[in-house]
Amino acid sequence: MTTALQAGVLVLNKNWTALRISTAAEALTDLFVGRVQAVDTDDQAYNFDDWHTLSACAHDFDATPQPFVKTVASGITVPPVVRLLCFDRVRRAILRLSRLDLDYVVPSSRGSKTTWENLVCCSVAVNARKGGRTPTRPASR
Repeated sequence: MTTALQAGVLVLNKNWTALRISTAAEALTDLFVGRVQAVDTDDQAYNFDDWHTLSACAHDFDATPQPFVKTVASGITVPPVVRLLCFDRVRRAILRLSRLDLDYVVPSSRGSKTTWENLVCCSVAVNARKGGRTPTRPASR
């Protein structure tokens, strides 16, 4: 059983693109210190004070209860989505090359480099048959 503080919260970048899923505890902390805004189902963004006020009203009148975190003096609804106020650079995934179905045009045994320009897709059988040779070009007519 997960608690409300462990619930997943979608984190959007400043330009409203999805970045990751974080916990409600992290999202509420970031909301409190002003790093993010809470986003409701109508795509309205709220700072902590406004979200706190909205949470009090929603908890009293909402027919479908949302995850709710009790504080010492009151409580706050866990926002399903938060948006960063500062742009977070999207990290590019490092693309690893695999020998499973890629073959070198100029074999690496002949000193070529592993670049996309020197790689072609082929089956394992063709790769094994070609071995360390370079492809032959058809004779021009």
